[in-house]
Amino acid sequence: MQHCTPGWIDSRLAIVGSAEVPLYVVVNDEAATLIEGGLSGMTELVWRQLHDLLKDYGGIRHLRYWLITHSHYDHCSLLGTLKARMPWLHVVGSPGTADALQSPSACRTIRKLDAQASVAWEPVAEADLADLSEVPLYPVNPGTALDIGEGMRMRAIGLPGHSVCLFGYHCPQLDLLFVSDALGEYHGPTQWLPLVFQDLSAYRQSLAVIERQQAARIALGHHGIVGGDVARHAVRHARAGLAARDDEACSARGDAAATRALAQQWTERYAARSAKVVPRTLHLKSMERMIDLFQRAA
Repeated sequence: MQHCTPGWIDSRLAIVGSAEVPLYVVVNDEAATLIEGGLSGMTELVWRQLHDLLKDYGGIRHLRYWLITHSHYDHCSLLGTLKARMPWLHVVGSPGTADALQSPSACRTIRKLDAQASVAWEPVAEADLADLSEVPLYPVNPGTALDIGEGMRMRAIGLPGHSVCLFGYHCPQLDLLFVSDALGEYHGPTQWLPLVFQDLSAYRQSLAVIERQQAARIALGHHGIVGGDVARHAVRHARAGLAARDDEACSARGDAAATRALAQQWTERYAARSAKVVPRTLHLKSMERMIDLFQRAA
């Protein structure tokens, strides 16, 4: 089972944004919580969707928390446009995300990559983008449980490996785990592309953490929410995909030409899935980075 179309999934959960770059909204009668941070080019789309979604709850001010998973450009760039429109919102993330958003070099990279990706959406004028370092983000530690209204909780979980700063969030009342990119990129019920861009050992450990949660539904960084058998077996299939790509990478170890060819092969095979989010040149660099991490760990 997969839900990726924007709109209500059930009475307490909805998707805004798009299938390629979803944001999630958990709603109860007391408050609403936004999870993920998207691209700046999605600003007006997400703004309209939030207003429509929350019209029966008194409007946009029903939002209380905005939970950021990590500091990659496609997961935090809306902070630069929408936070100023919602100054009452408490923005929450990991200490690592908070540190990254205070780093001038990291913010320059986020801004550059966001601008490239937002061309596929509705690019925002530079003057309309707030400096991410000026957006107040409150760091929380792993294990922190946030009260999101009506007795519902959202517990922060460290899931490094894709990014050193990645946090997942678990809502036990919905039996729902938000993992962002920690599980990889979903290509089908049994097909997952690993997204190991920081640390292979940590990535494997994060898969084990996800598995231990035994959540009935898993909200992904891209392509929506999976449930049923897909969620139940997600980690097993993600591990299989990880092992297959690891084997391919290690078979090219020590051969620069073969390594370059493999990165190009992976981009040819997988890039279309994320074309509205990841420019092709960046996809190739990401595959090269992942192959390097596999080979170094061999």
